[in-house]
Amino acid sequence: MPHPSTPFGEELRKRRLEAGLSLTDLSGLVHYSKAQLSKVERGIKAPSRDLTRLCDAALGADGALIAL
Repeated sequence: MPHPSTPFGEELRKRRLEAGLSLTDLSGLVHYSKAQLSKVERGIKAPSRDLTRLCDAALGADGALIAL
């Protein structure tokens, strides 16, 4: 059964793709597994505060991801 996407997951995927990064690339930057990032993007798992902060910094989101 598909899970609904979350605003955070949708925005994370959008910004990651705009940055030209694969899940593997982002995984290396934030030191979280590719599987964990995929689950967050698909809305299966909620992001931790630490992951949110790291993704925001890695993607240069200037707090936009943290605000979600």
